Amino acid sequence: MNTERIYYLLEQYYHRRITTVEQEELAQTVARLEDQVLIEKLSELMERNAVAPDQLKSLNELQPYVDEILAIDRSMPAGKETVMVAAPRKIRKWPVWAAAAAVLALVLGVYYWRVSSLPAPKTVAATGHLDVQPGQTGAVLTLSDGSKIVLDSMGNGLVKKQDGAIIEIKNGQVQYVSDPGNAADALYNTMTTARGRQYQLVLADGTKVWLNAASSIKYPVAFSGKERNVTVSGEAYFEVSKNPHQPFTVTVNNGATTVQVLGTHFNINAYADEPAITTTLLEGRVKISTGSESKLLKVGQQAQTKAGTAAINVAASADMYAAVAWKDRYFSFTDTDLPAIMREVARWYDLSVVYRGKKPEGTYSGKIERKLTLRQVLNLLQADNIRYRIKPGNQIEIESL
Repeated sequence: MNTERIYYLLEQYYHRRITTVEQEELAQTVARLEDQVLIEKLSELMERNAVAPDQLKSLNELQPYVDEILAIDRSMPAGKETVMVAAPRKIRKWPVWAAAAAVLALVLGVYYWRVSSLPAPKTVAATGHLDVQPGQTGAVLTLSDGSKIVLDSMGNGLVKKQDGAIIEIKNGQVQYVSDPGNAADALYNTMTTARGRQYQLVLADGTKVWLNAASSIKYPVAFSGKERNVTVSGEAYFEVSKNPHQPFTVTVNNGATTVQVLGTHFNINAYADEPAITTTLLEGRVKISTGSESKLLKVGQQAQTKAGTAAINVAASADMYAAVAWKDRYFSFTDTDLPAIMREVARWYDLSVVYRGKKPEGTYSGKIERKLTLRQVLNLLQADNIRYRIKPGNQIEIESL
């Protein structure tokens, strides 16, 4: 079978240039086409036509493709269903399921995905019927007196008045407004996100903070003195309000690493289950310190530090988008191994991950929206040598075949 012809027909269909005769040829072709060939051609089509968000068609534009692709096979005359003969298999009543799945993947926001050093996708990744919904916006705010406020479902309005600040919620984020006339001794609040939650915060100086899942930040209600100091665990992205007379310092994991800035945009990943504390600089400049060592970062650089060592390793050219994609509700990976991916997935879907046998090898690259269910994400991470099982209690079992 001429695979170039198959791709041509699919591309004509995708771009709405297909003639009536060609559409009939496409319907007959997909009815007898091997699944693997169809998947390969659809993957090629998606990769060529949707490699970046600005090239993705809108949901309204894509919906007709979904409806029409599903309708192609319904229009086939009775008796045209095909049985694959290589091995006992069910009749493919809807031989264009893969086409519909590919377009639906675009609708769901999967712009580009590829697997490196792994067999081509063929089997469904997750077995069983269980699924897990994606994370949500939410956090717990612990005030200086120890009282707690659950922010998950709170709407806009006043949260609390404290000495030195007014706390409000606006457009899904907590904002602190300085109230110097009522300032007293420095009071500290803590915002904490559980697994499966993330939140945004505006500090009293105007600094914006995005807090990823399973993370926390401790900060003063109002900034006074010569420095602005906050403490972070987990992962946070900062857009620091410029004030050269009051430097901004982030202390990570109880002093293991400090980041000093004047005004800049940067991301800190300091999860306890990650091999290193990673700081990525997107704008401005920062100074990374650990023990007796310190280094200045330039825009586009990434520094890694490890607990118990004074070494600071700097990558001259970092994948800045991958470092901060989480704040825009995406997973983004570049030649990333599956265990590293699953650590991030587990935090967002509040999972525990169990490996049966050897941990899978190979790397993945791509971008997926975090609004997908766990099963939808796993179906994009599928490979012939891996089986996923979603089990009760938000546990996922991964087995190398």
